[in-house]
Formats: sequence, structure tokens, C-alpha cells
Amino acid sequence: MALRDWARLFVRVVVRRCWERGARHHERVQLRTRRLTLRPFRSDDVAAFEAFALARAYRRFLGDHPYPAEFVTNNVGVDGAWVVELNERVVGSVFLGEQLACLLAPSVHGMGIGAEAVRAVINDGFERRGYEEIVARADPDNIASLRALERLGFRAREDGTYRLERSDWQRNDEPR
Repeated sequence: MALRDWARLFVRVVVRRCWERGARHHERVQLRTRRLTLRPFRSDDVAAFEAFALARAYRRFLGDHPYPAEFVTNNVGVDGAWVVELNERVVGSVFLGEQLACLLAPSVHGMGIGAEAVRAVINDGFERRGYEEIVARADPDNIASLRALERLGFRAREDGTYRLERSDWQRNDEPR
């Protein structure tokens, strides 16, 4: 699948766990930010995703991404898959596993929702899961995603990847 087929913010993650801290069982957790609640998927989320996930603006980077019913069903019970809520309204989803991805309703593009959700998930990856680094890629035509990666502390590499190490994240003074 081509990189541009995924999302507004698509990031390939290379995860190295900090084995000195020990492997952990990764229970599904809810995360909160100043404006957002990130919670596990539920089977009753289908209608909320159908409200925006069929829009052309949402699907433009998704290619053969599954439609809402299959998408929600595939993510119920998956650790590292969260529904993004703003004011108790579903506005997207964010994932951290082999890939970090943030998929948002077009109505919230440009509001910093993606960066806020991704910031919380990256923090969870480093703090709770014990990741040592995250290596990211974004569609080169998706300037907003590239800028978001840089604002989050990712550093560009010559090979087109972006890297964020735990130590760089911990030194970052931005509030999480």
C-alpha cells in the first residue's frame, strides 16, 4: 500500500522497546488531553464514523481503507487503537503500533486536534509502553503532516524519514 494511501498524518513507526524496563502487558487505556478523550473503540461507534468517514475530504489519502462498519469492527479490542472525541463527539481515530496514524473528520482539520491526539499517544508509547524511538514517514505532498511531525519534535533524515527518540521527547518543553 502506498504511503499516501493512509491518512492526513501517516507515520511508519519502528519501535524498539526498552527491555531493561521489562516487557509490559498493554491493556487498553483511555487517554485525556486538554480538549480530547482518546478511548478504545466500541462496536456502537459505527454510526459516528459514518457521519464523516465517507466524505471525500476524509478518504482522499486512504485508498482502499475499509468503510466505517469494517473499520470499527477491526479495531474493537485492539490495543493502541483509540477513538478521538472532542466534547463527547467522535471526530476521528489515532493508532500506535507498527504504524502511528491519525484519521480526522474534515470538520476538525486545522484545529490542532491531530497534533494533540498524536502527542498524547506518543507520550503513552514512550512512558507506558517503553518505546525508545519512533521513526516516521509522511506523504511528501502532505505539508500539514510534515509540519506536525516537526512541531512534535521529529527530526528529518536524509532518507526521507523522521525520527523521534525518547530522550528528545523528554527534553521537549511543550506541554503534553
